[in-house]
Amino acid sequence: MGMESVGLHGQAVDASVRASLTPHPPPANKSVIGFADLPSNVKERILSYLIPTNEVIIPTYRQGLLKHGPFSNPLNDVDVSFEPNIDYTLFLVNCDFATHASNVLYGTNIFKFKRAEVCNWWIRNIKETNFSKIRKLVLELGHGFTTHNPQFRSSMELSQEEGWLQNLNWIFSRHKLQMLKISFVGWNLPLCEEKLDEDERSHIIKCRLKTVERLRLYRGIKCPIFANVNCYFLDAKESDCLTTWMQLPETKEEKKAREDWNSMVKKLPLSQVFSLLHQERVAAEMQAEIDGGG
Repeated sequence: MGMESVGLHGQAVDASVRASLTPHPPPANKSVIGFADLPSNVKERILSYLIPTNEVIIPTYRQGLLKHGPFSNPLNDVDVSFEPNIDYTLFLVNCDFATHASNVLYGTNIFKFKRAEVCNWWIRNIKETNFSKIRKLVLELGHGFTTHNPQFRSSMELSQEEGWLQNLNWIFSRHKLQMLKISFVGWNLPLCEEKLDEDERSHIIKCRLKTVERLRLYRGIKCPIFANVNCYFLDAKESDCLTTWMQLPETKEEKKAREDWNSMVKKLPLSQVFSLLHQERVAAEMQAEIDGGG
């Protein structure tokens, strides 16, 4: 008697049954469906099980830091995350994975920043294409200088107000945000209590006013939120007014002006861009003085 196959419980398995259980290659005229063949929404649904979603992420800041250097993990800076907290492994598979993984990562999570220089470095480090995928952003706008003692402060260090103003100017022409939460942290505390000279105080006040002016030009944000932390910078009426402006849809004229500016900036050397920004700033300050004098 020939050899017979034995089933799971020891019984003999008929040859026809055995043949039906044996895996067969697909017919030659029917192609195998792989990940690349799936619709985009299905790909991103699958990737959402592998990538964190609907979480608050404080992005890692590593500019100019050695992996095990003296400033690689300052314990006294609780506002900055120095350890990697975003897994980019799936981004390295291929371009298709990178595209859809970035849609999931940047499009479903909330990104939070407490320091202007960290935000400045990160939003530029991920490039404009990825930043435009972010839908929810939380910014805590601090005040004054990070280095409080002027003896140890670099001449290149910006105040938090000026740093945040630069960030909001950059974000303005590149965002597709649906939710933007702005917290003003200590923005109406007496500046005389800090170790600032008169020019620094004056410049910080101007940056605060310009920040509100810039936010008033934002458009198409469904859910703008404003909060005062340890201060009373915006009252309820001012917050409601700013919210209304930011929820308005962008007009054709506003969109064209923004696109023309972006196109021009990309073609110019950085020195000329800074020169144009400086000219606009001087012109705005002169107009403000004229308006104030009138």
